[in-house]
Amino acid sequence: MRRSRETLESIPSVSSASALDTTELKNLLHQAHALREAEKKLKEIKLKLIELVLSNGLSNGSGLNGVRDGSLGVIITNRRGRHYLDRTALIEAGVTPNQLDAGTKTAKDSAAVELFEIGAVWEPEE
Repeated sequence: MRRSRETLESIPSVSSASALDTTELKNLLHQAHALREAEKKLKEIKLKLIELVLSNGLSNGSGLNGVRDGSLGVIITNRRGRHYLDRTALIEAGVTPNQLDAGTKTAKDSAAVELFEIGAVWEPEE
């Protein structure tokens, strides 16, 4: 969800917290933003490692794809797609929408964290 600059600027400053928590909040906020950038970079690096390992046919002979440099290494494995119920397929198989709704439960609410930077081009995290 995109949020307006006005909305972001209405979020309280860390100085609004208790004196004991202000420093910790400030440090955690800066660490979270730094790690978000590191996480994006790691995702890009992992994709490139997959590409290079597989395109070079790097395998240990037992079907384990990977590469190492001294004690550092990476192993590339294939994960099977997860199984899930397809609502459309169930309806096509004769399950009524009412039956589907009767078998639906709502998960417990949880907190979500949105990191933002005012003035930066913001993209929602996946």
